Amino acid sequence: MNRAGRLAWLVGTTGLLVTSRATALMITMNNPAPIPVGKPQTFALAGAIAAQGTVHTHWDFGDGTSGDVAGFTTRHTYAEVGHYTVIVKASDDVGSAYANVVQTVHHPIPAVPPRVSSSVVIDARRQQVWNVNPDSGSVSVTAAAGGRRLAEIPVGREPRALAQASDGSVWIACRLSDEIAIVDPDRRAVKGRIPLRYASQPRGLAFSSDGRTAYVSLFATGQLVAIDVRSREVKATITLGPTPAGVSVASDGRIFVTRFISPADHGEVWVVRPHTLTLKRTIVLAFDESPDSQTNGRGVPNYVASFAISPDGTQAWVVAEKANVARGPMRDGQHMSSESFVRSIVCVVDLAREKEIAGERLDLDNRNMPVAVAFSPTGDYGYVILETNNEISFHDAYTLTNLGAIRDVGHAPDGAALAKDGKLWVNAFLSRELIAYDLTPSLTSLDQTAPSALYRTRTVDKEPFPQTVLRGKQIFYNAADPRMDRVGYMSCASCHLDGADDGRTWDLTDRGEGLRNTKSLLGVRGARGEGKIHWTANMDEIQDFERDIRESMEGFGFMPSSEYEGRKAPDGHYDTLGRPAAGVSPDLDALAAYVTSLDKVPPSPFRNPNGSFTAGALRGRRVFARAGCPDCHSAPEFTDSPAGLLHDVGTIDARAGSRLDRPLVGFDTPTLKGAWATAPYFHDGRAATLQEVVTTYNVGDKMGVTSNLSSHELRDLVEYLEELDDVPEPASPTRSLRKGDAPTGHVPHARGSMPRRGHSRLR
Repeated sequence: MNRAGRLAWLVGTTGLLVTSRATALMITMNNPAPIPVGKPQTFALAGAIAAQGTVHTHWDFGDGTSGDVAGFTTRHTYAEVGHYTVIVKASDDVGSAYANVVQTVHHPIPAVPPRVSSSVVIDARRQQVWNVNPDSGSVSVTAAAGGRRLAEIPVGREPRALAQASDGSVWIACRLSDEIAIVDPDRRAVKGRIPLRYASQPRGLAFSSDGRTAYVSLFATGQLVAIDVRSREVKATITLGPTPAGVSVASDGRIFVTRFISPADHGEVWVVRPHTLTLKRTIVLAFDESPDSQTNGRGVPNYVASFAISPDGTQAWVVAEKANVARGPMRDGQHMSSESFVRSIVCVVDLAREKEIAGERLDLDNRNMPVAVAFSPTGDYGYVILETNNEISFHDAYTLTNLGAIRDVGHAPDGAALAKDGKLWVNAFLSRELIAYDLTPSLTSLDQTAPSALYRTRTVDKEPFPQTVLRGKQIFYNAADPRMDRVGYMSCASCHLDGADDGRTWDLTDRGEGLRNTKSLLGVRGARGEGKIHWTANMDEIQDFERDIRESMEGFGFMPSSEYEGRKAPDGHYDTLGRPAAGVSPDLDALAAYVTSLDKVPPSPFRNPNGSFTAGALRGRRVFARAGCPDCHSAPEFTDSPAGLLHDVGTIDARAGSRLDRPLVGFDTPTLKGAWATAPYFHDGRAATLQEVVTTYNVGDKMGVTSNLSSHELRDLVEYLEELDDVPEPASPTRSLRKGDAPTGHVPHARGSMPRRGHSRLR
């Protein structure tokens, strides 16, 4: 730099260098390490170049305190956590120069880190990264240095979470094969399996703080099981409630389990005592009553996917989708829009009080489906994984400020893990990639520039789906595609994650309907299965969702505009029952191919451990036939939907609305297969249980003659309905299990312990 002294900046590991216009003096600062709150920090100039005369320094510590210091070194103690910009001004006889650094002040970090269920885990000792491949039934292991995939290992049907035990083995929760697979990381092969209860759907997995116990959530049975790591036997079970999903363990051993599908008026996280495996309390995530606007809105936290505990153990971030079931022409007189259907939120929980902190909820504008959080090593930054936006949003964990985002993170990132070297590893399960980003700049300074991917590693050898089906699934999950939603709030997965239902009842009056309970897509096979679609059979092709995409989700659409306009009826709306839309858009055809591929409902956990009907269900099958239920629900599909019939079963009222803006005369018959998993029931969700369906709401015996049934017959009928699925009944008769009959670790069947997915009163 010449004597005239142009402003000069130097950013590096030694801090920021600035010189003034009046002097040749140049200074640099050492970059300080993060410190716990209350611990003194030493700040020092690394050097002063070209000083003329005596040098004096003035320090501003960024917390409102400052002062002059004799010499190049000073000490300061911070009273609160945060990110502080420390500025030093050095003056000589001619002029002055400045330098600054960022000081991170954090809470003390416990010796035992918290554990969280995830689709990605880092093996620090072997310098490897493991991820699940749900669609391929495998896990992959990748070298942390260079990002080369080392192996793909078959483990079981639909692995959803994995964790590393203290002996280095990797445990994997396989949802559809009802087991824990245990992989030897050195041989890279399965070395053991722990069978779990039939049709229980293990979902989340985390180890205890001492490493002796594995906790596994059973999504279908509403339970949490504790498995002894050494013996591999289930040593305790607690029934929590419907749809337990994410599992986390605090440093002090407390267990936190998220309820994925929420009641109608609040979200829930269960707190479990580790030593007795008993429920301590339920953390309530409140219904948001904020006024609807472009940046906020009402709604209930739903799809509560993960409970991420910060490394300092002071707080947890609970990610969820906020469903605005308070809005709609029938509910509050307001029209729905893409901004008012669902929003993405992070609920901040005070771990000491085990309570959500009021007023500290993050509303992630223009985003959809947060599924996981990765914290920085000191807990000062949080990285939120947004599955259907293909995005990572990063935030200051102390101020909750949104600092930026990494976009185009493959297709459907569902989990992430941050290594000690600053690399964030992300599992993009629908692009079959493990992606690594270097977050070091954002962890050591206020530079939150979105990094480019270091590695993109293919995780599977062979694509399990036909290309059209894979493309359709990627579209189904993609809210970042402006054709789906021009601002990023919604995708098909917003209401049908994994093809299932969200348990909500929406006001769809704007779509020419009324109150409509979300139907599961599982087992329906699109239009090929039930024929026409929805409660009122208002579509005859999956491609007809183009209307909802354009008119409700406010996307640009997948059809050419001329095609869409040419298919409008005289009322100005796209004619969903008009000429065929297949073949108009390859991407709509791919979407239809994926929905059609959803040809099975999940097996019922209410059946016997070998998959056969219980004795009560066998009796209930006879009651079902005698009551005349097969008139509309005949086997094998248990629906007469393909016949195109609509039925008035006594539930049409003012809130039932219309059908395509025309008078409503009846409803399409839903299949009974998988009904155990799809509460609440009816088009408006009025029935919380199947018992209510066949009793309270079967007015006038319009859904079979049940009014003359005894309480025993009604119980048997409900048992039969709860056990209907796509699993053929074994030919051999079922004998009663005796002690020792069940496989090691198997949880005995106990119908009464399983909670239904009942919902409380709609708001």
